[in-house]
Amino acid sequence: MLPVAVCGCVAVVWLLCCIIMQEADEIIANTPYEEKPYWHIERARVKGTQRVPLEILVNGYPQIKTEIIADGTVQHCEFELDIPRSSWVAARILPSSHTNPIFVVVGGKPIRAFRRSLQWCLESVDQCWRSKERFIKEEEMEGAKKDYAHARQVYRERLAECEVDGPETTGAL
Repeated sequence: MLPVAVCGCVAVVWLLCCIIMQEADEIIANTPYEEKPYWHIERARVKGTQRVPLEILVNGYPQIKTEIIADGTVQHCEFELDIPRSSWVAARILPSSHTNPIFVVVGGKPIRAFRRSLQWCLESVDQCWRSKERFIKEEEMEGAKKDYAHARQVYRERLAECEVDGPETTGAL
């Protein structure tokens, strides 16, 4: 977690390393995404190069897009990001790799990225309940109902705290 006092510009640094051979593996490169190997770095290759695209995400949307060399050397990547509110930040090489998030907490406020995401989570709890309810043992039903009700309540509270519906366009924060 990275606590900051006010929203604004934040510097992030990653040491990234990936490797692909100089010549493309055409079998992997041309395999449909729904077939194995799913997250192979070869799938990310910029055609005709030994480079891969790198995206810096803020709340799941790319804020920066660039490329890095994939020759096995450690790449020092430093970026300035606009952080308008508490957010999560990650690096991604699509469709191959994704870092864990870095949580940037502005002014002690919790991360509430988008109402749309929280609404999806709330609806997912209901969908999960509809699909699992019939398989819950009678002696476990009361506890399960309480647990699902608690999850719904948490998402409703977070929805009420959220200030942003969703990104206006792809790449928006």
